[in-house]
Order: sequence, then C-alpha cells, then structure tokens
Amino acid sequence: SELHVCADKILRVVHRPGAATESWRPSLIARADWPPVAYNASVAAAGDVVVETNAVVAHWSATSGRLTFTDRQSGRVVLQEGNHNFTETEDLGRSTWQVEQTWLEGSPTEGLYGGGEYQNGLVNFKNAPVEMIQFNTEAVVPFFWSTEGYGILWDNYAWTYLNPSDKALVAPVSSGSGSVRFQPEAPGDHFFFVGRAFPRPGKTPAFGHGGRPVVEINLTEAGSPSAVAVVVVNWEAYSNLPNSITGVARGLKKGVEYVVSYKWSVDDVGLYVQGPEYGRTTLRSFVGDSVDYYYVHGGSGDGAVAGYREITGAAPLYAKWVYGFWQCKEHYDSQEHVLEAVRGFRSRGLPVDAIVQDWHYWGSLGWGPQWDKSIYPDPAAMVQELNSLDMHFMVSVWSKFDEETTFYRQMSAEGWLLGSSNYYDAWNPSARELFYNFSKAAHFSIGVDALWLDATEPEGLPNSNTHTYQGSANALMNTYSLMTTQAIADGLRRDFPKAQGARVFSLTRSAFAGQQRTGAALWSGDTGSTWDVMRHQVAASINYQMSG
Repeated sequence: SELHVCADKILRVVHRPGAATESWRPSLIARADWPPVAYNASVAAAGDVVVETNAVVAHWSATSGRLTFTDRQSGRVVLQEGNHNFTETEDLGRSTWQVEQTWLEGSPTEGLYGGGEYQNGLVNFKNAPVEMIQFNTEAVVPFFWSTEGYGILWDNYAWTYLNPSDKALVAPVSSGSGSVRFQPEAPGDHFFFVGRAFPRPGKTPAFGHGGRPVVEINLTEAGSPSAVAVVVVNWEAYSNLPNSITGVARGLKKGVEYVVSYKWSVDDVGLYVQGPEYGRTTLRSFVGDSVDYYYVHGGSGDGAVAGYREITGAAPLYAKWVYGFWQCKEHYDSQEHVLEAVRGFRSRGLPVDAIVQDWHYWGSLGWGPQWDKSIYPDPAAMVQELNSLDMHFMVSVWSKFDEETTFYRQMSAEGWLLGSSNYYDAWNPSARELFYNFSKAAHFSIGVDALWLDATEPEGLPNSNTHTYQGSANALMNTYSLMTTQAIADGLRRDFPKAQGARVFSLTRSAFAGQQRTGAALWSGDTGSTWDVMRHQVAASINYQMSG
C-alpha cells in the first residue's frame, strides 16, 4: 500500500495486489505535480503507520492493511476502509486484475452524491447499485462525496460498478416474465438492479444496443388484497434505454413478504436486490493494476468539490453569450435557412444569443466536418453575416467519419482509428491534433464559436475489446470524451488565444473526471419527451453538478 500526501486535505491511496511492483502510470485525470506540504509520519512498534497533516490523520493498520481517516481538529473518524480485493483476469491477452475497494458506512443516515449523470431518477446513491459505463443519456464521473465530510475520486477508467449487488432474486435468464418472493433483512429503502453479474473484460453491456427493450419491475406486499403495486422500474417508454437500470422501493418492512413481478425483453440478465443491510460503499472496476483513489477531506459538499477541482483542474468561466438563449432544431438544411431564421429573430426583436447547425451540413460529401457548397455555398460569408447580427454559432462534429471522406482516409492511413471502426483513437496525441485540425480548417478559421461534440461516449462502444495508442481500450474505456474535448480545448487555446480560445466552450454528450478543465458542458443526450423522463433529467443534472 502507498499513501501520498498531495495537500493538507488531499491524500492519494494506492493498493497493489500482493507484492506486485507496477510502475506508477500517468493519470489522465489528476495533476502530476503538487507543491510541498508539511506533514508528519511515524511508524509504531506493530508496524502501523500514521500520517498527519494540518487537517487529517491517516492511520494504516499493518494487521489489516486498511486505512482510517480522522479529522485532526475534532478527532472524529471520517472514513474507514474495508477490504480491497483483486481478482485475476485477462484483458486482450494480458494478465491483469479486477479491482475493488470498499469503505465502511459512516452512519445509517449518510448520503452519497455525484458519480456523473444517470437515468435512474436517484439522487442519493447510498447502497444503490449503479453500472458506470458511458452511454447516450448517461455520463460517468467517478467522484462521490458523502455527507460524512469526505470525497472519493476513483482513478480508474474501465467499466465500473458502484455498490455491485451479488444478491440475485432472479439469476440471469433469457427474455421473459415472472415473479419471485422475498423478505427484506432490514427495514428501509431497497434497490433493484437489472443486469448481468459482473462481467469479464471484453463483454458488452446488457442494454443500450438497438430497439426499445422492455424492462418492468413491480412490487406488491404479499397476502394483502388491498396492496397497490409499486412501480420500481419501467423503462419501456424511454427512447434510449441506458445501460444502468436501477430502481428503488421505499420504506419496505423487515420480515414482510413481497412479490416482485418482472419482465424484460433482452437475454442473459438477472434481477438483483440491495437493502440497508449492505452498509458500505464499494467501487469495482473490471480492469486495473491497482486500487488507486484520492481521499478528499472536504467537510462539506463545497469543500469536497473544491478538493476535486484541485486534483483535476479548475472549471473556467464561459463567455457571457453561452449563458444566453439558444436556438437549435434537428438540423438546418442550407445556408439560406440558417440566415433566414436569424434574420427573422432579429426582425421580431427576439433576444437569441446563439444558433446551432446540427448534422448533415456535409450533404453528399460524407459524414465529417465539411460544408457541401451546393447547400452552404459560402460558410465564411454566412458566419460573417451572423456576427453582424450579433449571433453566435455552434456546429456539430462527430468523432467518426464516412469511409469515402478524406478524414477517414487520413486517419486510416496513419493507423489512428479504433480497431475496424470509423472512430478515431482519441488516446493518440497525433490523432487528436489531426481531429482538431479538421475543425480548425472547416469551422474555427471562419469564425465558428464552438463545437457540439456529439456521440463522444463513443456511440456503439468501438472502444471495447480493442487496442489504442495507450494500450487496452477496455482499461481506458470511460475517458474518450475527456480526450476528445481536451483535443479541441488545447488547439483553441494555442491557436486562437484572443478569440474562441480565450474562453473555450464545447457541448458534448459524455463526460469524465477532469473534463471541466476543457470548457466542455454536458447535455443529457437523446431523451424521450415524457414528464417521467423530465423528472429523471432533474435528478441526473443534480448529481452531475455534485460530481464537480
């Protein structure tokens, strides 16, 4: 085990399997250099190690190998480690580990927030099993903060589970329906998770791959004719079914028998339950050479987020126009239609600040950042007129290219595509530079203000079970959006420091820890248009904000 003092209130913890001595890999999310900080370290006769800063005391037990974090001023125990577990596995022919860290419950009333943006409608993730993988409508940010006064930043980029449940009510089966009875071991809220048992590297998620699968979970108190069924999960109405399917039944009674009815239309998934007796927080990732996390001694939510920003980078202030009123539609289909819309806004005195050109502006030229001159004859003149009308302009760009385009041919010739897909390798610095240069030529050089970076999960999981410039895509899986938004931010800040690079802004459909430093904002993806979907967006947005 290793303990690195980064700041008075920030400690980095690394646990390695057995006597393994892997090199310290560079982090994609955390700063590498920290200013010197005063601390005291001592070793007890039994081999225990105590490290003290001005704010926190960390005690490592030689007997258990676990750490305890205590507030130095009050002497209150803030957080205690449970087990850290390593399970041998293989990833693309390389021996590696599934890694897991558990922390003990601080109090029964503890709240746990953050983690990114999910469509389960939950705000408090205490005891909740959540599948953490990027998908259209779900964005992973592996930072959580607790009402007990701490934050945890999990420095792992693979497919991850929060609080994975091993208590199966229904073992993985083919699509179908049925019912099962169960009795809660403890009173309180119970979470129901539909998915697979924890998979090996290279597997794909159970959901989110085409069609509109049915997933329904209902609960009724057994033997009570007047009992009303509680809807725990009903995803059928969603236009994009996310990968993480978790619902909650509130206030269940200990020892009372309940009937859980289920129905799903996909294969090889099961139904798992998790109640208050779980009593811990666990993070489990399916590829990793070590357990690697940052403990933030936050005191409050604001303090925890401040520590997260100190580790991963500041969130720059956007330009004033970004906070204004936007106009966007499925797409404008010509230069004249864009200008006609803006002229109409101005003639009617509508205070619109920005307009978006979504896809298909490339017309018959193929998917990529290029203007079809038959429908956009003079993009530079179009942007110039928009500027004269005091209108800002955003254009959508994907990380993929049609095979007939020069973009695809250039990336392919260099070997800078992900496997056999048409998505570029965002972990290759030269590929990122080329990706930025495509939009520099087509957009930024003519005055386009910002990009709408779409499908940066990336869509369809081309980053699964393949190699990248930096190694296994399975080990890097959740960071594609971070690297893509970094490509645009780096280029703009270097090439347009007094224009678009002064206050970089991008809009994107995915996120990861540290992405705030790139000036990228998240939107919650291709959601449906029902009130229940809207309710879920509120919960998703709250937790995303609390993710730092």
